[in-house]
Amino acid sequence: MTQPEASSHPSSFLFVSGERLWDLVLPEPRWQVEQILLDPSVAIVGGPTGAGKTWFCLDIALSVVTGTPALSRFQSSCTGPAVMVFGEHSLSTARSRLKKLASGRGLTKDDLKSLHMLAEQNVLASEPEREKMLASVRRLRPRLVVLDPLVRMHNADENDANAMRPIFSFLRRMSNELDASVILPHHLRKRRQDDFGTGDRKLELLRGTGDLGAWADAVLVLERLGDDPNSPTKVTVAKQRDAAGRAPFHFELDIKGDAAHLIVHEGTAEDLRTRDLSTRLLEAVIKAGTAGIPKNVAFKTLRGSTDLKRCALEILVASGAVKCELVRREARDGKERDQAVLFTASPTPADQPRPGSAEVPPGPTPTPAPPDRGAGVRGWWGNQNSNRRVDTFDDVIGGLDGLS
Repeated sequence: MTQPEASSHPSSFLFVSGERLWDLVLPEPRWQVEQILLDPSVAIVGGPTGAGKTWFCLDIALSVVTGTPALSRFQSSCTGPAVMVFGEHSLSTARSRLKKLASGRGLTKDDLKSLHMLAEQNVLASEPEREKMLASVRRLRPRLVVLDPLVRMHNADENDANAMRPIFSFLRRMSNELDASVILPHHLRKRRQDDFGTGDRKLELLRGTGDLGAWADAVLVLERLGDDPNSPTKVTVAKQRDAAGRAPFHFELDIKGDAAHLIVHEGTAEDLRTRDLSTRLLEAVIKAGTAGIPKNVAFKTLRGSTDLKRCALEILVASGAVKCELVRREARDGKERDQAVLFTASPTPADQPRPGSAEVPPGPTPTPAPPDRGAGVRGWWGNQNSNRRVDTFDDVIGGLDGLS
């Protein structure tokens, strides 16, 4: 009796021999957005609330739709329509952010005809809803789909791998059928602010079942380096399945009037934290006005290590943006002594308004360049009754730390 050929069975699998595979021409992985997103792939963008996940994904979507660089740096080579579904933001909020980013790129509304948005939750909650979603998106023929955030798209128990499996299967199927990338912004587990882990541990930060990180093609973890909304955000590529991962990088949301940019910054996280502390310290000094602000009070307004605060102070003093004076004050015991150091913003030339004043366009306060630690600093510390002078930053800060 003749056995039927394997091809006559619809359920059969077609295996490829090693000999044939050896010379088989296969497509090489290609970047949809350089060094960030492969085409096509399913990527998780994880981060705590306020880390900039939505801004980040919207910027990438604009790059795919218009071909302009993402984060003002990373080229997009696989362009086309994009779909964004917002589960935590209204269309009004989405429009506001879209207009700012588009304005920052010099785009008009005519450039955004292929960017399609929806404010809706639970679009993956059941099989009928998932099929409805796929049919709706298929008509738009997107190259990118963003579901922001994943937790608002379904009502399953995200800690249960079995409950999440149908959703994972559908998202993979949608990516394959549409030949489109899927980005899923996602929250992180609760942890200390400075406990973001390193290396593979960053995958463990994703909230819910551990299958999420294993299932995704790529995982990017965003962590803000400070409390201020303008603080830089660190991006770590914790996983990139079919390409070599890149080193972590940092970006900053720069909003000036009606225009916004996501700008990539070079330097280590410590460099950027110091720069951020310098900016906020300068803002506190300016806000205090001519009365100045005590050193211990100024430092208490900042979060970070004492070493970083000292470096931030060094930057401001070296640039002349801040000066320090010993102030004779009455202590608790009734005696007068140099108990505190007050910072007052250095005089600004009449033709150069102070940072933060109404005459300066809105935006982050510019931060002075780091000081040359080998250069002497003279004559900035003293009062009417003191001729004390110092030559190095270490002498200065050492003296300051001795005061309350």
